Amino acid sequence: MRLYDYAASGNCYKARLLLALLDLPYERVAVDIFAGDTLTEEYAAINPARETPVLELDDGTRLAQSNAILWYVAEGTPLLPRTTLERARVVQWLMFEQEYVISGIAAPRFWLMTGRGDEGAIASRQTRGREALHVGCRASRLNRGSSTILCPTLRTPSQPSAARSTTDPIVLACDASLRASRKRSDPVGLPRLTS
Repeated sequence: MRLYDYAASGNCYKARLLLALLDLPYERVAVDIFAGDTLTEEYAAINPARETPVLELDDGTRLAQSNAILWYVAEGTPLLPRTTLERARVVQWLMFEQEYVISGIAAPRFWLMTGRGDEGAIASRQTRGREALHVGCRASRLNRGSSTILCPTLRTPSQPSAARSTTDPIVLACDASLRASRKRSDPVGLPRLTS
């Protein structure tokens, strides 16, 4: 597999994180969005929307959009549930993440890693991201969904629970992004989720 990726992108980071957590080999192709790499005709042939990330499978098939990539990579692993309701809860979380978490976690991380954004805006967005995660936690408990592990994982990020939920990799991604945004880099030493 090949991942077309911009290092500071939170959406690209999610794809890299899940590939790493599952210990899947892939070739990373760095795409510099500020240097115009996505504006070339060559990149338009890879993704007509000219966005990252894009996962290219071994047969040459390409898949864009980070959450579609997460779904594809998690398929057939214990990380993606089998029942209709559990799968709908994963979709629910993925949509919640795109609507609320991206603006409060990924955007500040992006600004820090690229030297953009002022400290006040970054702090404000990080607060919004933390609040969104706590709202998501409360909602998952109310819905009795599989993501009830969200709060314990956020409270103890260095010691993830041994009892994995189906949305745990996404929770870990959000938690790791929070920690990474403070360090201006990708976190290291995350547990592998392979059997």
